[in-house]
Amino acid sequence: MQKITILLVLLEVGKCVVEQLKSVIFYIDGTLAETEIKGHRIAFNKAFFAAGLDWFLDETLYGQLLAVTGGKERIAHYLSAFILALSMTIISHF
Repeated sequence: MQKITILLVLLEVGKCVVEQLKSVIFYIDGTLAETEIKGHRIAFNKAFFAAGLDWFLDETLYGQLLAVTGGKERIAHYLSAFILALSMTIISHF
């Protein structure tokens, strides 16, 4: 019985809060503000530097990488398409 009373109180409180709302904004990263070039790209570059990696994503390259959705998937593509490909090219010259 106590659980039902608590639930009813919570529902009533929630109803009061909802009635006071003027608006609700649902936000998906990158839809209301451009966060990729000026946000995510810079964060990736800082993370690479902090990890001791000499990788750098300029705006042009990162713009190309945006064709790949998802940060983890985007970096995996960057590694396979640019870093590993460059490494193999360098190795093949020796």
